[in-house]
Amino acid sequence: MRHQDRSMSVLFWDQDVRCVETRFHGAVFADQIRQTLNDGLQLMVSKSGHSWLVDMRGCGVLDTRVFSWVRDVWQPRAALAGLARIALVVPTSDPAYVDLPFPGRPMEVACVLFGDRRQAVRWLRSAVH
Repeated sequence: MRHQDRSMSVLFWDQDVRCVETRFHGAVFADQIRQTLNDGLQLMVSKSGHSWLVDMRGCGVLDTRVFSWVRDVWQPRAALAGLARIALVVPTSDPAYVDLPFPGRPMEVACVLFGDRRQAVRWLRSAVH
């Protein structure tokens, strides 16, 4: 079920995987990331979910200024709301993604980088909730 379709992201509930899924494409800016993450968190709570799949492979320019907000504000709030796992699917050829996610503070939510969506889905499905 498609929840949101914006110029830089698609956000929906994947009933098969039982997770929020976000697909970013093109240039992605801080305000858009904040809005997508906040909307996705509301969607996750409404579905009693605990997992999130983020596909960054179509992402062009990524506004890294938002990382501290995600780390310090959104991620603790998401953990309190029940988020347990984030699977990030990233382009394996892009060295910029080596530093993801959000260095400098331990994650309260398990977050793993994948180069393949199938592996990310397998990992999310392995979670016991």
